[in-house]
Amino acid sequence: MKRWQLHSGLLLVGCMWLCSGCDSTKYLAPGEALLRKNRIVLEDRKQVRNPGNLTDQLTYVYKQKPNGKLLWVPREWIWLTSPPDSCTTRLGRGVARWEKRLLGEPPAIYDPALTEATRRAMVNFLRHRGYFLAKAHYDARFNKDSTRVSVTYHVEAGPQYLIDTVTYETRDTALQPFLPLIVEGSLLKPELPVSAEIYEREVQRITRLLRNEGFAFFYPQYIDGLEGDSLGTRVRLRLEILPPAAGQSHQRFRIGEIVVYPDYRPLPDSVPYRDTVIGEVRFRAGPDGFPVKPKTILEALFVRPGEWYHFDRVERSRLRLGELGIYRNVGIRPEPLPDRPGELALYIYLTPNKQWELGFDTDININTSQRKSIVGAPNLMGFSLSPSLKSRNLLHGAELLVSNVQGVFEVDPVAVFSGQDTVYNNIDFKVQAELLVPRFVDFGHTWRLGNRLGIIPDKVYRALHSQATTRFGLSYNLIKLLQYYDYNLFNGTFYSYDLNISNREHLYVNHFGIDYLSPSTRPAFDSILAANPFLQRSFARQLITGVFFRNFNWTRRSPLRHNRYWSLNTGFELSGLEVWLGNELANALTGNTTRWTFFDIPFSQYARLNMDVAWHQQFKPRESVALRLAGGLIVPFGNADEVPYLKQFWVGGPNSIRGWPARALGPGRYRDPLTTNKANRPLFYQTGHIMLETNFEYRFKVLEFWGQVYEGALFVDAGNVWTLDEDPDRPGSKFYLTNTYDTSGRLLGESFLRQMAVSAGFGIRWDATYFVVRSDWGLPLRNNYPDEQGRFWRDPRTFKLTDLNWNLALGFPF
Repeated sequence: MKRWQLHSGLLLVGCMWLCSGCDSTKYLAPGEALLRKNRIVLEDRKQVRNPGNLTDQLTYVYKQKPNGKLLWVPREWIWLTSPPDSCTTRLGRGVARWEKRLLGEPPAIYDPALTEATRRAMVNFLRHRGYFLAKAHYDARFNKDSTRVSVTYHVEAGPQYLIDTVTYETRDTALQPFLPLIVEGSLLKPELPVSAEIYEREVQRITRLLRNEGFAFFYPQYIDGLEGDSLGTRVRLRLEILPPAAGQSHQRFRIGEIVVYPDYRPLPDSVPYRDTVIGEVRFRAGPDGFPVKPKTILEALFVRPGEWYHFDRVERSRLRLGELGIYRNVGIRPEPLPDRPGELALYIYLTPNKQWELGFDTDININTSQRKSIVGAPNLMGFSLSPSLKSRNLLHGAELLVSNVQGVFEVDPVAVFSGQDTVYNNIDFKVQAELLVPRFVDFGHTWRLGNRLGIIPDKVYRALHSQATTRFGLSYNLIKLLQYYDYNLFNGTFYSYDLNISNREHLYVNHFGIDYLSPSTRPAFDSILAANPFLQRSFARQLITGVFFRNFNWTRRSPLRHNRYWSLNTGFELSGLEVWLGNELANALTGNTTRWTFFDIPFSQYARLNMDVAWHQQFKPRESVALRLAGGLIVPFGNADEVPYLKQFWVGGPNSIRGWPARALGPGRYRDPLTTNKANRPLFYQTGHIMLETNFEYRFKVLEFWGQVYEGALFVDAGNVWTLDEDPDRPGSKFYLTNTYDTSGRLLGESFLRQMAVSAGFGIRWDATYFVVRSDWGLPLRNNYPDEQGRFWRDPRTFKLTDLNWNLALGFPF
């Protein structure tokens, strides 16, 4: 017998022996049985739309579930065999309790009452979704000795009743003029199911609509339940909005006055508030006066006296006041004015927070972002210390000053677990200070001009004025790769805006920013620079500038519809345009051909565009597919011959093409000689001016263990990077849209599609509630270059286990 066969046999025998000793039924009392399995059979499956999704939803109403297993050991067996009382020492009892709570589960003793409750819950669930004729029964099958039972629920959903027409009625004369507005946005649309869920959303919509029209004290209980009559499976619905009482009408209110307590706290009767009216708003200040300038508070209010009460504007005011970051609590209470019928007062209570706050954070993280490093893997495990100091209301205008120091020591976990000699030690030290001003500062009136010219949409311009936060920041960052180089980065951001246009749309704009990059190298890296002119040209002191415009980033996520959504992330960056235009103008006036520098530091001049689109489709709560398309282009202009290395695109690594390490792939059909030896993993540095990438994942639940969910993923990645012009040191790097030939018919370059690398693999993700730990193994299937036989696709017979590229990261890749 071969050795592996002997080992497999011994393992199988051992598992059988262990399982035979883990019989939980011997601990049962007479007449008790363990619930072994729940199963749902949808009897009229062919008549139900999306039966798999409906069956999965029904599993959530189980009132009793079988016990799980810890590997092959039943978890109820661990619970039953770990009684703390049997231990004689305090330590033993503590260990037994820990084992019982974390590893075990209380035994699922079969209870017919819970089974009947589950059956009723399934029928109610279906009827709330329009299956009014739903029926269900169950079978409980015991094993031979009646110690285990399996329950099968037989469900007959029946026809789903759909909406035919909807009629809205009210006896309240005050509400009758608003009925057309209510009908216009109705969620109860024809062909939708007669669903309790849709009805509840409609109730919330009508309530909010009427509150926004001045009916401040309208509540959901004033909307009567749906009534209807059916013709077959089509239902004519009637919904009535009730008056507050017989013969009465709902009161519509205007805002009579706004009263703000800027430093709210209960005061003794002997200490009166001081009233001051500013901008039609009455401020009631305590003995300390105004901690925050009244102008700042007024700018955060979206309501004014004389207007109809509008619930959404009141909520926006409350949220905006909370976003200032200086109040511990913000309360807004509407109250009718007894001597002014049809008017109410808005009382706003603002409780200030402490002005100074000192914090100290420690963290262990896995960095998967595009680091400001030239070589090395991006998935570094970091150990960081970060003291911080916050000053709220610095200039009495709700300004927030945040300053912190961060020190991070990082290692490459891939190198650690794979036994490589280079653990890739890295030190990252950062000092930064940022001032956040809670108002919009229009730099040079460029936004107003853009809005008048129609370039800036009214929606965005209004949102900037009402919600934008202006940022000013300075930072210094030292990245120290112990074997290769030090990298100094100085950053100044003097006019940038953060704006949440909506809860699904965010805009970041940086007008005036300066980055100064200053590297210093060591001999190990000098040899790399000497052998790679393109890296040497782009790895030098750089001054990245923007005076009127530096960069913007826009993200948007679609609403969730039919269990699917898409997201878009777009960024554009521009450096050196103003400097180049000034340089050209000065040369035209003087007749010179000089290139401006700053203390011999060249100005970087480039334009960079990147876009990332992702689409997600959910089939079940733990089963989905995700698709991502990403691309980027960076172009030097003016006096620049090359763009900074840090701004160029690269692929590979945990968030890209996972069959290759970061920066190991491309450009074009070029193959970096360093990639032939995996020991060179930290030395990969291939980048390009053009990037195209696509990724696909199928995600599914694997198991649930210790209350944590583990998901699996099957994925396929494809992509590459290219240069704008042919690099003689990296032949085949240039981007060609199609096969291109010279006048003699010689092939100059292949279509970019021929140079797309492809990898596939699988991954395990641990959902720890607040974050996801992801481990992916990618296998290269198609190289970006042909082998000796001219083939791009790899021969499956040559695959080895060592070809798998391991990626460790936090969060999903897209």
